[in-house]
Amino acid sequence: MDAVTRATRQRGRRTGGFTLLEIMITLTVVAIGLMAMMMMQVQAMKDGSRGRHRTGAAMIARDQIERIQNMPFSDSALDVMDPLTWTTPPWLDNGSDASLDPGESKSYANADIENFRTIVYPLLTQYCAGCHSSGAPTAQSPYFAESGAVDSYLAAYEAAKSKMDLDDPAESRFVVRLDPEFHNCWTTSCVNDSNMMQARIQQFADTVPLTQLDRGEIEKSEVDRLLELVDAFTREKHR
Repeated sequence: MDAVTRATRQRGRRTGGFTLLEIMITLTVVAIGLMAMMMMQVQAMKDGSRGRHRTGAAMIARDQIERIQNMPFSDSALDVMDPLTWTTPPWLDNGSDASLDPGESKSYANADIENFRTIVYPLLTQYCAGCHSSGAPTAQSPYFAESGAVDSYLAAYEAAKSKMDLDDPAESRFVVRLDPEFHNCWTTSCVNDSNMMQARIQQFADTVPLTQLDRGEIEKSEVDRLLELVDAFTREKHR
């Protein structure tokens, strides 16, 4: 076989079809394109579902606003429409009972820091100072167990405010972190530790007087309340 024949056959083999590598590259490119299209389709379906839910929420909210507008001002059902203490209207109530009357809440503005110092602060410094104080070996903020100086409890009080729920002590982060989250319990029973913390916060909260809302100072439009109801309905649908 001469050189010309061999060169002709080799050239024919090179141009006669696709190699395995070329096929794999082509399939990879196609797969990436199809995956992108599928992701776009899924996102479009989610957006469509979200739009339907929001439309439904707007219709329900509009119906409730019209119902509210037709109520006399003396109707007690309007009490739950207080924008600063939003609760579920009675016609949408799921059976849960509020622990406070509409318009009532507890504020740190009415709290006595000395009560915090004598009720909650000792528990924090006893069991949490190993981490949540600036002088701890592995200091972690916030420093709600700050101690050492005469006025350390002042800084601790500011750091602890966001961790205590005066209206519902059981929902305080101090309580929930112990049980059910089991975070650094100081005994073998996180439930008991959580109950102890809740009892201290409850005792402190009991010293804080309720704040009656002055409805004459409220300047919130029905549109704002409509948006609140729409957002609440949308969040519920997407849980």
